[in-house]
Amino acid sequence: MVSSSLLPESIITATDLGGAFGGASYRGTSPSFVTYRILPELHLDFREDGPIQCCELVKTSTEPRPVSRRGYRRVQAASWGAAQLDLDGKVAIVTGGGRGIGRATALALAAEGAKVAVAARSGHEIQNVSSEIRSKGGDSLAIECDVASEDDVDAMIQKIVDAFGRVDILVCNAAIIHDVIDVVDMSLEQWRAVIDINLTGVFLCCKAVISEMMKQRSGKIVIVGAMGAKRGKKGRSAYRASKAALVNLTETLDLEASEHGINVNCVSPGPVVTKMLLDTYPNIDVGPFAQPEDVANVILFLVSEKSRAMHGAVVDVAGVGDYEDRLKPMKQRN
Repeated sequence: MVSSSLLPESIITATDLGGAFGGASYRGTSPSFVTYRILPELHLDFREDGPIQCCELVKTSTEPRPVSRRGYRRVQAASWGAAQLDLDGKVAIVTGGGRGIGRATALALAAEGAKVAVAARSGHEIQNVSSEIRSKGGDSLAIECDVASEDDVDAMIQKIVDAFGRVDILVCNAAIIHDVIDVVDMSLEQWRAVIDINLTGVFLCCKAVISEMMKQRSGKIVIVGAMGAKRGKKGRSAYRASKAALVNLTETLDLEASEHGINVNCVSPGPVVTKMLLDTYPNIDVGPFAQPEDVANVILFLVSEKSRAMHGAVVDVAGVGDYEDRLKPMKQRN
């Protein structure tokens, strides 16, 4: 280990040292041209008038590379962009966490150090996800919960607070889709079944969680919508209406919660290769579409401090451009 007083004109050169969240190399304009690797687990002081310390010597050269202060600042900012998401110890809830986007998100959050409560009506699936997290050294609870039931939601939140002491992150992912059916043929029970899960469930979860987050004056909520919310589709009235309503609910919740240090945003996937998609379009070519992990990566950003300036935003995630045209030739299963 060495401590080096590099000049303010030093440049940070990006290198592949252990992946995107690894170290970075520092090259000084001193007569002895030195490359350092910053140890990612250490806190660094980037004061312009002070030394950059806690560096591991990698190699030396006698060829100095003078660079401008402007260049130093530009690459310094890029170095900060490679920092970790800092979710270690955060307490997260993922509804609909037993499969697809929910499962991928739960695993991704756990990989970043979060304690994850995996919730769904399907007890076997969430137990599997929770067990996988614990087998890799993570901390997780599996909670059977019907998000359309206020009693179930309140009980879920209480279990999580009792176990982990707080709630930092909520990912509202639970959703269902109905058979292809025109409005005139749809029963009130069929309509309510979709609206209760897809919309009322989000309302109930957000209501309960925001009350907890207000106590700590911080929190991140991500609502999983759908790109299909932007336009109607024959035979999909309840599903499309529920997802469209989530866009407005996201903005409204954020307006109400932001003054308490809470961010509420929406991720809006196009077709994602999940059981729901494959059940709906059994003969589909999944090649062009996004994977659950693609959506999970965006959710990770939205629940991190990197998204602190995002409020009431809707972020589209699609593996292809005009996905509706690609779905048209596919026969839907009723």
